[in-house]
Amino acid sequence: MDIHDLTCGSRVSDTANGGSPTIKPFEVNTVPGPRYSEEFKQQAVVLVARKDKPATQIARELGIPRKTLYKWMEAARQHPGEPFVGSGRRRTEDQALDELRRQVRDLQEENAILTKAVRLVTNDRK
Repeated sequence: MDIHDLTCGSRVSDTANGGSPTIKPFEVNTVPGPRYSEEFKQQAVVLVARKDKPATQIARELGIPRKTLYKWMEAARQHPGEPFVGSGRRRTEDQALDELRRQVRDLQEENAILTKAVRLVTNDRK
């Protein structure tokens, strides 16, 4: 695989599963700026990981901002299982953490209500 394969959208060999998927560099959306496919991001990160060329040169050849490529590399390093979740979606672990926080908040609220109820009941008996 080389840079030309990614930028031109031609077939790129996929060593992971032996297939040869077509890489789409980006999809135009109503949001300003290009939206890069997950495959494109993964292949760009793989090119950098090979260390054949500096990341800055790879970014220039792919026609993407250097900071964007570095952001993708960091995402792949921090979250190897789900590096590129896409806008509007969240990682599974983030969703689980949010659910746990919500449960803690609900339990704290219930505890506060019950504590007040106990105080009211004990004060009424005196």
